[in-house]
Amino acid sequence: MIEAVLNTGSTVRQGAVIKGGRKMTDEYVTEAAYCCLNPADMARLGSPAKVKVHTDAGEVTVYARIDEGISEGQVFIPRGPWANTIVSCDTQGSGSPYYKGMNAWVE
Repeated sequence: MIEAVLNTGSTVRQGAVIKGGRKMTDEYVTEAAYCCLNPADMARLGSPAKVKVHTDAGEVTVYARIDEGISEGQVFIPRGPWANTIVSCDTQGSGSPYYKGMNAWVE
């Protein structure tokens, strides 16, 4: 298990699938149900096909992808139902959940 900082966000490909009305299709799962990890972090985990990501809000199992652009100790999950499962609903008065900088554990 590694401790990491979780960031979520939209991707161009995910946006194209959603705008095309193809949400919750196999194509959408491919574009949103994954976690990007740095190559060194992925190696520490044993290079699994899927990872379980835990936060204080919950946990989710998603596909694992190596991304050289992700720093060690950081992970990225595209916004969507999988990310929403582990993002706190507490907005601290802002009206929007915090989608960036969450403590997470990946196994």
